[in-house]
Order: sequence, then C-alpha cells, then structure tokens
Amino acid sequence: MTFAARDLSRRGSPRALYVVGADATDLRQITPPGVGARSAQWSPNGRLIAFTNCCGAPQVWLVHPDGSGLREVTVPTSGSSSLTPVWSPDGTKLLFQRIDRAGSVDLLTMNADGTGVLKVIDLPGLASYAWGTALVS
Repeated sequence: MTFAARDLSRRGSPRALYVVGADATDLRQITPPGVGARSAQWSPNGRLIAFTNCCGAPQVWLVHPDGSGLREVTVPTSGSSSLTPVWSPDGTKLLFQRIDRAGSVDLLTMNADGTGVLKVIDLPGLASYAWGTALVS
C-alpha cells in the first residue's frame, strides 16, 4: 500500500510518501525531505507510484516503491501546478489536472515518461476523475 501523510512529530516538510505491507508491516518513507507528497497512486504493474508533491508549485512525480528513481514528470509553466495523477489501465499514460495562475483548470494526458502532453478538456474547476475502461459489445 502507499499513502501520503503528514508526520506532525517532524519539523520542516512533514508531508511524505510512504509504503507499507498489506499486513501493516515494514512502514517506510520513500520521498526525501523537501519533496512532500499527496494523491499517491500505484501503476497497474506495481513498478511505479505517481504522486503530487506539496512543496513549492505542486507537480506530478514518479518513484519506485523502494524510493529509487524519483523524478518530476511535469514542469511548471508560467507558475502552473499539476495535480492528482491517475494511471491509464495499461500503465503507459497519466491523466492529471493543470491549474494556471489565473485559476483555469485543464485535464491533460501524458506518457508515463512526461512526454506527449495532450489537453483533453477545460474543466470548470478542480474535479474528481478516473481513467476506467468500457466494455463494448
């Protein structure tokens, strides 16, 4: 399991990304101080975790469950924030929201490596969403 939480016993940047076994053993913090975390989600193959950092301008980040390979995959453009990544069912893409300085919100997709950013739609505000599959008969 993975989750983003705030450790109130720590000073500085108390928000972090954690992983823990399904039996509630082996709790580990996997993001370093200064990155912070929220809205974490496992990739479908379990090899990566996508999350939004919470320090500075929020962006979409990826990390392996052991904490290695930490990388920011969205880039703040003109003060924008990128939030709440959701994996595609095949794990090749991410769906996320981008908010610009004026407060406009867009729903976008990108390849899991951060390339191929494509705007899907303008949103009236922050939204909840999922990338599901549809059965076609």
